Amino acid sequence: MQRPNYHLLLQSILDKSSQSSPDSGDSKENTRTFEDEDRDIIEFLQENLLWQETIPPQKAKRYKLPKTLPSILRKALKVNGINSLYSHQARCLQAVRKGKDVIITTDTASGKTLGAYIPILENLLQNDTTALAFYGLKALSADQNQKLARLINAIPNSSRPFMVLLNGDISKPERESLLARSPQIIITTPELIHYALRQVHFNSGWQHFFSRLKFIVIDEAHTFDGVYGANMTNLLRRIKLTVDKYDGNSRKLQFIFLSATVGNPKELARKLSDRPKLKNDRLYWINRSGASKPEQQLIVTRPSSNPNVDTARIILFLLAQNQTGICFINSRQSIKSLFSVLIAEAEAQEYYAIEQQIAIFYGSLTQQRREQILSGLETGEIRCVIATSALEAGIDIGSLDFAIVRGWSNSLQAFRQRIGRAGRNKKGLAIFLPTQYSPLDLYYAQQPEILLRGKVERVSFNPNYPLDLGKHLMCAAVENGFNLQQAEQYFSSSSIPLLQVLMAQGVLRKSRERLWAKGYPHRDVNFRGSSSSYRVSLLDIERGKIVEELDGVTAQREVFPGAIYRHQHPTEGMVTYRCEELTSDKAVLRRIADVGLYTRATTEVETAIAQVLTQPYELSFPDATSPIPLVKLTLASVAIAESTIGYQLLQRKYELTCLNHKCLKHKEPLHNLNLCPFCQQKTKRAELSWLVDEHSFAEPLTNELNTICTKIELDPNFYQQLQPAINNIKQELQAHSPNFVWEYPLEFMVLHSFGHLILSALPLLRMGASSDLNFLIVSDSEHTKTFTGYFYDTNEGGNGASETVWRYFTQLAERGIALAKQCDCTNGCPRCLHHTNCPDRNRGLLKQLAIAAGELITTENINRSV
Repeated sequence: MQRPNYHLLLQSILDKSSQSSPDSGDSKENTRTFEDEDRDIIEFLQENLLWQETIPPQKAKRYKLPKTLPSILRKALKVNGINSLYSHQARCLQAVRKGKDVIITTDTASGKTLGAYIPILENLLQNDTTALAFYGLKALSADQNQKLARLINAIPNSSRPFMVLLNGDISKPERESLLARSPQIIITTPELIHYALRQVHFNSGWQHFFSRLKFIVIDEAHTFDGVYGANMTNLLRRIKLTVDKYDGNSRKLQFIFLSATVGNPKELARKLSDRPKLKNDRLYWINRSGASKPEQQLIVTRPSSNPNVDTARIILFLLAQNQTGICFINSRQSIKSLFSVLIAEAEAQEYYAIEQQIAIFYGSLTQQRREQILSGLETGEIRCVIATSALEAGIDIGSLDFAIVRGWSNSLQAFRQRIGRAGRNKKGLAIFLPTQYSPLDLYYAQQPEILLRGKVERVSFNPNYPLDLGKHLMCAAVENGFNLQQAEQYFSSSSIPLLQVLMAQGVLRKSRERLWAKGYPHRDVNFRGSSSSYRVSLLDIERGKIVEELDGVTAQREVFPGAIYRHQHPTEGMVTYRCEELTSDKAVLRRIADVGLYTRATTEVETAIAQVLTQPYELSFPDATSPIPLVKLTLASVAIAESTIGYQLLQRKYELTCLNHKCLKHKEPLHNLNLCPFCQQKTKRAELSWLVDEHSFAEPLTNELNTICTKIELDPNFYQQLQPAINNIKQELQAHSPNFVWEYPLEFMVLHSFGHLILSALPLLRMGASSDLNFLIVSDSEHTKTFTGYFYDTNEGGNGASETVWRYFTQLAERGIALAKQCDCTNGCPRCLHHTNCPDRNRGLLKQLAIAAGELITTENINRSV
C-alpha cells in the first residue's frame, strides 16, 4: 500500500485559505448555444476525440436489366425504379440459373434481398415452383414481406405469384385460408415451420406447397449460431424429408443465404444446407458488392466515466445540425436511463420540445408500437432512435446520418451491423463511445483499428449433438416416419445409435421397416436455446391495454411486485408504472407520478447438482505416502437457479456535480455551483443516484436453468503449489504495473482467470458457438475463501460444451496457455481472457495467474485418474 504524504494535508489547507470562494449560478460552459449548429463533430468533441478514420466512397458497378428476364418482371422492376442490377445481383441471377446454392455477404444496404428474389421470381413465373423464406424475427419477416410486396404487386394479376406472410401474429384459421389458395412464396420464421411440419400430413395446402418447393432463402444467416444453428440445420433436414415424401425433389432444392457480416460464410452455408463440399462445388459465394457506398467517418471517443451524459450531448449536437440517427445500447434499462438523461440535458441546454422526436426501440414492444416508430423515422417525425440489437440488422429504417454505439456491442459482427445503419445513401457518421468501466470497451478503445480491419467472428454449431438431433428425429418420426436408410441419408450416420436408444425406451416404434412415433415432441425443442419458454404480458390496468411483452426470465428481474417500470407512450411520452402483481403470464402495472425513483432487483444464484454423470476426474501430485490432491472435475446435470429475492428503491437526479474521483464531493449534488468547493474543478451535469429503501420478498421469484456442467474444485494444495509463481507475478506487477490493485481474494482470481483460459480455448477443440459455454463461480461460504467453479452449458438440457471440458481438460489448458502467451496484451484482454457474458463481469482476471494455473495443471508428472 502506498504511504500517505501527510505534509500535503497542511499545504492543501494553506492553499485553500488563499483562494476565493467559487461563484454560484449556472455555468456558461454547461449552457447550450446554437453556435453548435456551425461546428464540426471533431471540434465539438475536442479532447474527447481518441481516434478517427474516414472510409472512402465506393462507386456503383451496374449492369442493364438482362433482356432474358421475363418481360413482366422487367416492367415490375422498372415500375419500382430499378433500371439496372448491381454486379453482385447480376452474379446471383447467373448462379441461381445454373442451379447453384448461393451465399451473399456484401455490405449492409447493398441490395442483397433484391438480388435473391429476382432469380426466384423469374423461376416462379416460368415454372410451377414455390419458395420458402426464413427470417429470424417476426418484425423482420413483416418488414421484408412489405418490401417484396411492392415489387410483386407491379406484376399483372394474371401472372402474379401469390405471396403470404405466416408468423405468430397470423391466426390458425387465417393461416389455413391462406394455404388453401396455393401460395408460391411463404415468408415465415423457423419456429412456425417447426410446428407446421406436424400438420402437413393433415393439410393438402402444405402438401401442395412442399411438393413444388424449389427455393429456401435464409436471411441474416450469421445469427444461426450455437443451438439455434443446430436446430435450423435439423429443421431443414426435416423439410427435405417432407419434400421428398410428397413427390418433390430435395436434391434440386436451391438455398440462398444472405448475411452482411460472418467470419466463415461458405462453411456456415454448407452446414445449414447439410451439403458438404464436393468436386464440383455447388455453393457460390458472392462477397464483392457492386452497390455504391457513400463516404463514412468512424470516430472513437475517449472512454467515458459519464457515458449517458456524454452520449446525450453528442446526440443533441447532431440533432442541432438537423441530422437523424440511431444510438445503440445493449439493454432495455440502459436505454431508458439514457432517454431520461437526454431529456434532462436538453432542458438544461434550453433545447425544448424534443421528447416527441426521440423514440426508444427494443424487442418487447408491441408490433403496433414498432411500426409507429419505423413510420415516424420515415416521415421525419422521429429524428433519433435509441435501440437495442432489435434494430441491428435486416429491418429497413431508411437513410440515417449517424449511428452511435454506446458501449461495446459484444462482437465485431454486431458492431459492423450497427455502424452500417448510417450513411446508406449519403455521407455517414459512426461514433463508438466506450465506457471507462468495461475491460472490453477499454480494449477496443486502445486498439480502434480492429473495429474496421479485425476479423469478424466465426459462426459454429454441431447439428449432430445427441440431445438436439434426438429431438428432431422424434419430430420427423411423428411427421413422416422413415427407414434406417433415410435416417442416415437425411440425418447423418450419427442418428443410428440414437434411434436404437429411442427404440429401447419405447418412444420410437418400427413396423414394415418404417420408424414412427406419436405425440408432440416438437414441444421438447427449445429452438433458440433460451432458459425461458414463457411470455409475460405487461398490462396497463387503468387503460386495459397490453403495452409490452417480456420473456419470463426478464420479467422476474424487471416487473416483480413493487418494481417501477417505464414505457414510452406514442403520444403521452414516458409513462411510469409500479407493478402490483406478477403471474406466469401477466404483470399488472399501475401508473404513478415520475419523481425520479427506480428499482433494482436483488438477485442470487444457487447451484444444485441433480445427478453425477461420471466418476470424478482428479489431478494430483505423486507423493511417497499418498497422492497430493490438486484438482477435481465432476461431470453432472445441474440446476442453476437465479432468484429475485427483493429489490432496492433508488432515487435518481440529474444535477451538477464533481466528477473528480479523487475528490470528497465526487458525484455528490453541487447545486448551481460552477466549481467544486473542495477540489476547485469545474462541475458538470451527471446522473446521480442513491439508495432510498430496500425490500425483501417472503417468497423469491426463481427461474431455473437445467443443464449439464463440469464442476471444478481446486484443493488448498493447489494454491500452495502455485504460491511461488504467485510471488513472482506480484513482483513483476510491482515493477511494471505499480497501479495494479488486488481487489479480490486470490483464490477467486486464480479460479476465475483459469476458467476464462479454458473458455478461450474451447473453440479450438469443439465445433460450436463460443456462447454455448459459460463459467460461474460460487462462494461456498460467506466467511471463507473457498470457491467452486462451474463450466455450464448455456442451453436448457445442455449442448455438449461442458462435456468437452471434462473430456479434454488438460488439452484445453495447453491450448489456452498457448493462446494467452501469443497475445501481446499485458494482463489479459478480449482475445485471450475477457468474455462478454461473464456472470462475474470479468472481475479479478489476470492473464499471468491463468497461465501459472494452467502450467501447474499440465505439468508432466501430474497424476490423472477417473
